[in-house]
Amino acid sequence: MIFLKHPINFLLIIALLGVVVFRNITTIETVQPDSNRYIAMGLNLAEYNTLSGDPYSPAHSPNPGIGWGGTAIAYEIALAATLHEPTKRNLICIANAAKHGQNAFRTACHVYIPSLKIIHIIEFFIFHLAVLCVAQLIFDNRFKAWSSVGISLCFQETSLYVDQLLTEPSYMMFAGIFLTAWAFAWKNPQSHKSWFFCGFALGCVVLTKPAWNALLPSLFILLAAYVLWNRHLLAWATRSVFALALGLIVVVAPIVLRNIVQLNVWSLSDPAYLAASLAHRMAFNAMTWKEWAMGWLYYMPRSGAIRLFGIEALNPIGLGPDSYFSYGYNVLTGKAHALGGDDQGAIRYILKNHFFNDPVKGIAVTALLTWKGVFVGHVLGMFAVMFTGLFPFFSRGDTRRSILILILPLIIMAAVNALASISMSRYNMALILPYSLILVHFFYLFCTCVMSKMPKVFINKVKTFFDE
Repeated sequence: MIFLKHPINFLLIIALLGVVVFRNITTIETVQPDSNRYIAMGLNLAEYNTLSGDPYSPAHSPNPGIGWGGTAIAYEIALAATLHEPTKRNLICIANAAKHGQNAFRTACHVYIPSLKIIHIIEFFIFHLAVLCVAQLIFDNRFKAWSSVGISLCFQETSLYVDQLLTEPSYMMFAGIFLTAWAFAWKNPQSHKSWFFCGFALGCVVLTKPAWNALLPSLFILLAAYVLWNRHLLAWATRSVFALALGLIVVVAPIVLRNIVQLNVWSLSDPAYLAASLAHRMAFNAMTWKEWAMGWLYYMPRSGAIRLFGIEALNPIGLGPDSYFSYGYNVLTGKAHALGGDDQGAIRYILKNHFFNDPVKGIAVTALLTWKGVFVGHVLGMFAVMFTGLFPFFSRGDTRRSILILILPLIIMAAVNALASISMSRYNMALILPYSLILVHFFYLFCTCVMSKMPKVFINKVKTFFDE
């Protein structure tokens, strides 16, 4: 907090807010295929105070339900609709037009939802503040901290998704808060409050992206393995995990209990969502080993794989009409429900016949799709991934430990996303935060090498200015 109260930092924060607002305020809101579900969820909550995945109708209240994806988006859209009546009217228009086709809103509605855009701008602003706080916590250097913020602004996703009706803006905000709490907890490992607030922040991320509920057991397994080699840490690990889990439970328990009592569903999102996502993903396990090998180059930004292998050879591992994804979307989803029954049966059918029948291939494809999903920022992400691989060899001490711990939960979630979905890079947008710090680290190393050739008097003046 002392860092944020510094006059220069205060002025830079105001400038950061101005940059975020300026580059996003003039863009036009975009409705994506998933947006209609989220709009319906938000309007059902705003109009009828009911969480439901049913299509919105002004004539009758919906049946209670869960909806696809996290519930946080429903509350966000409901808030935007409540705060601004024109936003609500336009959201209703989009929801009604969706009944006549995916793109019917383009001619029927005026896509003008300013209150939601303001919320999105605030969410991305908070994310950039999280970058600032984490960078200052790890580097303890104002120049590096603000350089990290500058690089985070260069990632195209921080402006691309601010005007889209998706979960990404709220996900970025909560993920940024979680990573700040995560970094602070490791800086103060004996503080139970730190671990509790870390779990609380993780719970907020889970309500935005339910797949993140896989992070807690994953971290527990890793920590248990670590404690086996360091048994004197057992008491600390037990208390820390308990505090983290308690913070998570405080957030998600009300929604889980509501779903159990009212719907008899033991999950945070509609099981149909997971069934469909798994069908799209597990279809990729049918790829040949040759396609798997080509995929490592094809999924890299601007890799030249199409010129090298030809588009026909790569079509199956893309997202086009002749792809494994298309088969999963158009065929496997229906087949799983036909042979498996309800949503839970469909999930069991998909896993049994398209993963556990060949787990080696399933794990190999998961590794490939993890690679596909980590290139956040396109070309900038390519450099970020390269430097992330080099980072352990060009860093030392507490900085290396802190950044590796920071990126650990995001790598776990990248693997989870690759196991349960087609691993779009936007699912891993939170990687922008550690990527920014890693890029700054190497930029600083480069500057240090250049400055070593300059007069010492000049070097001392520069260091005095930035290190004060």
